[in-house]
Amino acid sequence: AGTDQCDVWEVDKDPEVLGFGHAAAAECVAVHPTDPHTFASADEGSGFVWNAARRGLARCSRLARPASALAFSHVAVPSACIHGWTPRGGEALHLAVGSKQGNIQILDADDLRPLKLLKDAAGSVLAIQYSPPSSHTRRDCGHIMAAASRDLYIYLYDVHQSYQVLARCVGHSAAVAHLDWSMPLQAPKELIGRSVLKSNCSAYEILHWDPMTGKKLRHNMRDAQMHRATCVVGFGAMGIWPDGSDGTDVNSLHTSRLCTTSPHSSERALGRADGVEGAGFLVTADDAGLVKLFNYPVVADDAPFRAYKGHASHVACVRVLCDDNLVVSVGGIDRAIMQFRSHGMNPEAVGSKPWCDVDACHCCGRHKPKPPKPPPSWGLTTVNGVEFYGPIS
Repeated sequence: AGTDQCDVWEVDKDPEVLGFGHAAAAECVAVHPTDPHTFASADEGSGFVWNAARRGLARCSRLARPASALAFSHVAVPSACIHGWTPRGGEALHLAVGSKQGNIQILDADDLRPLKLLKDAAGSVLAIQYSPPSSHTRRDCGHIMAAASRDLYIYLYDVHQSYQVLARCVGHSAAVAHLDWSMPLQAPKELIGRSVLKSNCSAYEILHWDPMTGKKLRHNMRDAQMHRATCVVGFGAMGIWPDGSDGTDVNSLHTSRLCTTSPHSSERALGRADGVEGAGFLVTADDAGLVKLFNYPVVADDAPFRAYKGHASHVACVRVLCDDNLVVSVGGIDRAIMQFRSHGMNPEAVGSKPWCDVDACHCCGRHKPKPPKPPPSWGLTTVNGVEFYGPIS
C-alpha cells in the first residue's frame, strides 16, 4: 500500500515499510566525504541519510524549517567546537541544512541531532560549502563554512569557533546560487598555497573571494582548479548549455573526484583522464528531467554528452559520490531519488572489484561476451561424390 507520505507498506500480520520516501518536493542532496555508500537529502519537513548500497533509509530527523541546501563537513569536527556536544570518539562530521527562511541548522551527521541554529541570512539559503581539507588558510584546514543566500550575500563561518561569523561577502547583484572552493592556488604570488571561494549568482556573475576577509579578489582566476565544482557558470562548464537556453535550464552540476588534483593538495590524486591532469567527468541536472554526463572540462560549444532519463519532472540537484562509482539525483516535484552507476569514471575500480552488476559490461570487463562466430562461406562443395552449392566448412 502507498501512503500520502510516499512510503510503501507491506500490510499483513506484521506490517512493515518496504520503502521510505519524501513527503514533499526534494530540492537538495549532499554526499558523504569519505563513505561511498552514504548521502543525504531533505524536503520541507525532514532530513534523510540514505545507504546507497542497500538503497534504503539509514536514519531521518525532523527539521525546524523547509530545507533548501545541504552540505557535509569534509573533516570531523572536535566536540569542543559546540558547547555540550559529546560525539562518539570525541569528534564527528557535521551536516549543515540551509532553510528557505534563511536559517542554517547544524546537525551531528551520525545521529542527526541538532547542535546549533544560525540566523544571519535574511533570505533563503541556496548553497552551503565547507572548505576542503586541502585548503591552506591561516586557520586549520577544512573548518570554514560558506553559505550563499538570496539576500545577495555570502556568509563565512569559523567552525572551530562555534560557527562565529568570520565575514560577509558583498558584491553580487542577484541571489547567490552556487559556491565552490578552489584547490590551493599556484598563482598569483600573494595567494600561492591558499584556497579561495568562487560564487555564481542568478545574474550569471562569477566572483572570487578571500575566505578570511570576505573581500572580493580581482586577480585572474582562470587557471584556478575547483574542489568538486558545483558552479554552473565558468570556464570548465562552458559547453553544458544547450542551444536556446536562457541560463535557467541547468539546475545543478557536480564534478567527479578525479578532477581534484593539485601539486599542493594533501589528497591522493586519482590520476588523469585522457592524459590530461585534472580532467575527469561532470554531471548536470536540468529542467528537461535529464541527468547528463560530460567529459570535464567542458570547453567546447555543443559538447558531446550522454543523457539519462528517469525523473518525471525537472531534476533539482545531482551529486557524484566520493568514490565516483555512483551518481545520485533528486527530482524536485516528483520526490524521487535516482541512483546511476558509473562505468570507468574511477579508473582504480575497473577490474579491481565486482562493483558492476551489469552483465556483458564492456567498461569493467566482467562477463565480456565472446565474439560472434563468422557466418559460413557458401560455394561449390562435394559430399559423397555429389556436387552442390552449400556452406563450406
